[in-house]
Amino acid sequence: MIGLAVPPALLTFLSTAVLPQSDSAVDSLLVLAERGELAVLTVQVADRPDEVREAVRQLLTLAVSVGAPREQDEYLAWAERDSLLLRKVERFRRRSPSDRQAYVTADSLRRAGNAALYSAGVQAALRSWRQSLDLFTQLNDTAGMAAALGNIGTGFYLANMLDSASINLRRARSLSKLAGDLRVEGNASVNLGHVASERGDLRLASEFHRGALRLHERVGNYRGMAADHSNLGIIAKELGDLVRARKSYQTALALNRQYGNSSPAATNLLNLGNLAGMQGNYGDAVALYREALSTYRDLDEPVNAADVLYNLGLLEKRRGDYQHAADALSEALAIYEATGSTADAISARRALATAHAAMGNLDRALAELAQADVAARDAQSDPATLADLALARGDLAYQLNMLSEADQQYAGAVRLYREAGDAAGLGEAQQGRGVLLLLREDFTAARDVLELAARAQRDSGD
Repeated sequence: MIGLAVPPALLTFLSTAVLPQSDSAVDSLLVLAERGELAVLTVQVADRPDEVREAVRQLLTLAVSVGAPREQDEYLAWAERDSLLLRKVERFRRRSPSDRQAYVTADSLRRAGNAALYSAGVQAALRSWRQSLDLFTQLNDTAGMAAALGNIGTGFYLANMLDSASINLRRARSLSKLAGDLRVEGNASVNLGHVASERGDLRLASEFHRGALRLHERVGNYRGMAADHSNLGIIAKELGDLVRARKSYQTALALNRQYGNSSPAATNLLNLGNLAGMQGNYGDAVALYREALSTYRDLDEPVNAADVLYNLGLLEKRRGDYQHAADALSEALAIYEATGSTADAISARRALATAHAAMGNLDRALAELAQADVAARDAQSDPATLADLALARGDLAYQLNMLSEADQQYAGAVRLYREAGDAAGLGEAQQGRGVLLLLREDFTAARDVLELAARAQRDSGD
């Protein structure tokens, strides 16, 4: 989670699909519906589409227990001028009592899957979502099927099963378009954008996110719109268009601030800070990081706060303030370890080691890298993580004039980067080996290795 406060798909899921509703906001709508105050409702629901849907869901659930629908649900649907919601209410009224119960059960299973995603993991969530899909299919409820398929597709994405994710998300998008459910269609488009990004097709990803933005604008989903702008900013940054990236992040920040979405706003600040640091605007970057850090601390979101501290530490290291870098990285590391964020802790410890090495604390740097290596092997980390650690150990051994050890570490890094398919890392490791060969005056071998390093760096786009 370093660099972004939340992984993109999970951010979208939190922002547009499964957010818990504000009980007080929902209750106030229910009271107005109970009184039949349609004029007041029309004003109240204009900026509260999520709460309207939650209120209608509660009323339909209540209809099963009391034996018949009540007219408050229709008041709410009418007040929002939502034709889909009106059709859903009308269709529910026409259902038999057993089908009403099946509908409520299907909806409850889908929501149980949302909750299970955080408490029990993706596989548990998928079981509930599939049961929900089966029931909605038996009821021939197209909108319900689309929503369940959208959740299933997101689950597969989070499990890194991209083919299954794409199949289910495309089915969700098609069915939601057929049902006229712009919200689910928009969410499916967002996650198809994330799948495209994972596959390296950033142009296609941008098209999906722009399509999602248009849909979210039509339904007034401001939280979704902010997430769309943030996603477009991420893609623009990856494409090297930093001006467009900044505009997208700033638009997302303005929307999140306007509607009181503090945590996503802090993510926007973090991303803006990263952009400022990339362009050498260190003062601006520090200010943005500090504001994001303050927000996450106020919200008691320690891992997100640690992400800011990690990025702040990297920034301080780049501008040569190694002591402040070490302080920020040490604080981030402590949080990651306390919260069980093992992969992030390994990255923070590696960065901390390089900061200590830059200050001349070579023994401390060696100790940090040794701890990071043990943690990585215990966690069965991926080859890229192990390669990064081997490269860092090689660089440190070179500084200590332990040339045989450095060569061994660089060779290990080359092998691991190849396994990981990381051309940029491969180029760095090969360059380290090439420098060692130059020191040994093996000029022919050095030339060959340095040519391989240059080719790898060209392949990576660096």
